[in-house]
Amino acid sequence: MFQSNETIERWEAHPDGVVIEKKGELLLNGKKLLYDDKRNEWDGHAEGVVIELENKILLNGELMLWEGFDTWLTHPRGIVVQKDNMLILNNQKVIYEGEIGEWASHPEGVIVRKNGLWMFCKIPD
Repeated sequence: MFQSNETIERWEAHPDGVVIEKKGELLLNGKKLLYDDKRNEWDGHAEGVVIELENKILLNGELMLWEGFDTWLTHPRGIVVQKDNMLILNNQKVIYEGEIGEWASHPEGVIVRKNGLWMFCKIPD
């Protein structure tokens, strides 16, 4: 269990507890420093934190996972990136290709809003 009497700017789930953002630092369970440098955005990940910095996606601020994208979301199986009209899992599998409005991660793929309807797209085998 994690408890804090200090103001937490943001938190995200992590396999080993919770990542919190406090005073610009990303801390695991409020103690272990995961990242404390500049960033545009961040999210929790099974192996630490995903950092967006200058149109690059970095794992723990070091390992580059992707460069050049429109949007991205973490996924239980890694990271889904939107590049033009494609949603791509871990820079390997195209989950969806076509018109993209809103979209969200789903444990088995992604959910895409197209023509006012939501549709499920499963990760290909």
